[in-house]
Amino acid sequence: KGGEWDLLYEKAPIPTAHLWSAAEEAENPYFLLQFHDTLRPEQRKGAETRGIVFLHYIPVHAYIVRMEPLRRRGVEALPFVRAMEPFQPGYKIDPQLGLREFQDPERRQSGKIRAVVSLFSGETVEEAAFRIGALAGVTVMEASAPFGLARLRVEAPSIAAFYAVARVPAVQWMEEEGEATLRNDEAHWVTQTNVSADKKIWGKGLHGESQFI
Repeated sequence: KGGEWDLLYEKAPIPTAHLWSAAEEAENPYFLLQFHDTLRPEQRKGAETRGIVFLHYIPVHAYIVRMEPLRRRGVEALPFVRAMEPFQPGYKIDPQLGLREFQDPERRQSGKIRAVVSLFSGETVEEAAFRIGALAGVTVMEASAPFGLARLRVEAPSIAAFYAVARVPAVQWMEEEGEATLRNDEAHWVTQTNVSADKKIWGKGLHGESQFI
């Protein structure tokens, strides 16, 4: 969703203001780690013995990883590592945040942006909610971890406020909260056959007229 670039030769396609400062980078435990080729089991084990926790695969031959920042130089020196860089705040925000169109006009007229903030695996919603809720103008509406997926519903008055949220290391991604709408006109085939556009029941003349449930 965010862009495409070469970790070894190109700078991240985000404004400088959305990068970590030197002090923040020293505390940030999340990185993009790219390998020269498909990671072999013995290479992965070697990386893990150096304190790397693999979280998510990113094309091509790269992963989001968690590790102590002080271990970075030792990891970069591994012969099978191609490039490594911090997972920047600017990577965490959906470019469409604040631009979505809603059927309910109140979603925009309120002057607030409501987003779902997902945390990295292993982070706790309580600690993240405390840090995010302490930011100016930011309200944590809900904090939960359904099926082990830690996430928060957050409301703020501007995109700038969400860039402040992105500077909380535990945050992995945020996007605008969706809108529940009636879609009966689009879902009739789902309840009949679950095959796109196949309305076999209606085709047999069964439309439900005069039926009450």
